[in-house]
Amino acid sequence: MLMKQAHIDSMGGPYSYLFLGNGKIEKLSRPKCGYIYFKTYRKNLLTQEREEYSFEHFINKLNQSMLLPKGNDKRIIHLFYESGHYILPNPSESSQIQSLNNEQILAVDLVYKYAEVEKIKAYDDKINTQCKSEEKVDQSKYRQKFLQGREELIKGECYQFNLTYPKRIKLPEGFSFSFIFKKMVSDPQKAGAFAHGTYLGGEQMALISNSPECLFQAEKKDNGIHIWTMPIKGTIDNVNNETKRNWKLLAQSKKDEGELNMITDLLRNDLSRINNSISKVVFKKRMLVVPGLIHQFSLIETLLPFSISLGKVIQSLFPGGSITGAPKKNVMKILDRLEGGRERGFYTGSTILLDKTRMVASVNIRSGEIDLEKKIMKVGAGGGITLLSDSKEEYKEMEDKRESFLDLFN
Repeated sequence: MLMKQAHIDSMGGPYSYLFLGNGKIEKLSRPKCGYIYFKTYRKNLLTQEREEYSFEHFINKLNQSMLLPKGNDKRIIHLFYESGHYILPNPSESSQIQSLNNEQILAVDLVYKYAEVEKIKAYDDKINTQCKSEEKVDQSKYRQKFLQGREELIKGECYQFNLTYPKRIKLPEGFSFSFIFKKMVSDPQKAGAFAHGTYLGGEQMALISNSPECLFQAEKKDNGIHIWTMPIKGTIDNVNNETKRNWKLLAQSKKDEGELNMITDLLRNDLSRINNSISKVVFKKRMLVVPGLIHQFSLIETLLPFSISLGKVIQSLFPGGSITGAPKKNVMKILDRLEGGRERGFYTGSTILLDKTRMVASVNIRSGEIDLEKKIMKVGAGGGITLLSDSKEEYKEMEDKRESFLDLFN
């Protein structure tokens, strides 16, 4: 049954949760400042005032911000997927993108003054995520878009594309965002390494992610900033918990190996573009076990000067190659057409955490965007498609990934 709790979150200001591992979470609160960014304006999340402020100006400010933060503040930036059309080179081409409009969210930027660590407790209560599905693509429609994308592969317009679809889940009465997040990470064995969430009561919105994927992590070294990325590509069902057998099958798959190699090379190039530095593939293929699934991932690294800006890193790496495809810029245009000009939003965007001990960004897969007023959670899922892909298998993988997230609440 659902925990009998009032929707008490709506009484407070913005706050964020971070999963720390070892049975602990961190709550960030008392924001010093906070803004939600649109194409031509921004809204102050503390006062609800709106002011003219272009998203281009926000990007320029990021180019003036050091990747290596100072002071005791904790900064959370949520970049929504569509912001990538403005962040990538030649943003003037964004006028050709169907999914873009002046009223869609592009980013949320919060700076917190206060943090406290809490222990995670076990929750027997459940949120019935099966109670009502308001949107789900069927296999026939998926296959139609799959084949259209395959034509782009055959023509050489791209080498891989990541086709995604949302599913909207009607949440029961009485839920709270705090309960949803804590329920998601209550089993540390199932919590993603980059699990996090943000509550934005004034916007009637909450963001939640159990992401296992890293866009980048960085740490200060004596000779510069060591930065690395770990793209995920290749998935196999592991509901039977025969991990060794299933990993062997995944590791032997030429199709999945090809996907991983393409995206590893793309990310190696992205890392090198940050400062024209040479990036190195530390390893090409390792196993990652998540609830009900096994992924494979690689690790790529490089060294940056202390003077490198946050904006430069974002413009080189965002959005993540694993959730777009290759070549990134062209495939994003193709995906806009295939996905019918539909917004991905928070899903497949990135969340960046910066404080004096952490420089880390996730790729927001296994994620939900919650409309607090309508009590609906939008959950995206998808997968990489190459010429070796099969439509039925890709559709199943997409739904398996979605259920891997939704099962955390049941």
